Amino acid sequence: MTKRSIDELLAQSAPPTRVSEPGVQSALRRVTMESRERAQAFRPARSRLLWLAAPAVALPMVIVPLTGSTDDRPVPDFTIPVSYTTDTGRELSCSIDLYNGEMNNVVTSTAAVDYLRAQNWSGIGQRIYDKALVYESAGDPNAWVSAEIDLTAGQLPDGVLKQGDGGLGSSSDCSGELH
Repeated sequence: MTKRSIDELLAQSAPPTRVSEPGVQSALRRVTMESRERAQAFRPARSRLLWLAAPAVALPMVIVPLTGSTDDRPVPDFTIPVSYTTDTGRELSCSIDLYNGEMNNVVTSTAAVDYLRAQNWSGIGQRIYDKALVYESAGDPNAWVSAEIDLTAGQLPDGVLKQGDGGLGSSSDCSGELH
């Protein structure tokens, strides 16, 4: 049996269609045209949505590899415990984590963290809080962060951080609540 004879047998065995009945062809054409019109109406909006969504999808794919490789150590080199009491009497505790500088995932400078580790950090939370209040009254929108930097990394003597040595990294879980 050849392919042609199989096709002929299948065609003959198919149930009769109603396509040839009056009005069916025009109804099919009308439904087809309506569905095409609807599809074309949504096509420009869909393409605009794609252009808007593409950066949102692509951005993490670019940023994660770039930031993920700069400091993949989950454990800080030194942690400064921070506790303070707000002017409303609320007692808060948090911490500031310090990381030795790195270049290409290799620790290049420990001098800054070693210097900061050797300092007496008792009462640092209240000192940061008091300085943040001063910054807040001066209109600084990031008063806590400014005070935190001034009283930690800002205390480094000249020459401890050298250009090209990887610097100093830090992160904080302090909310910066002032009132």
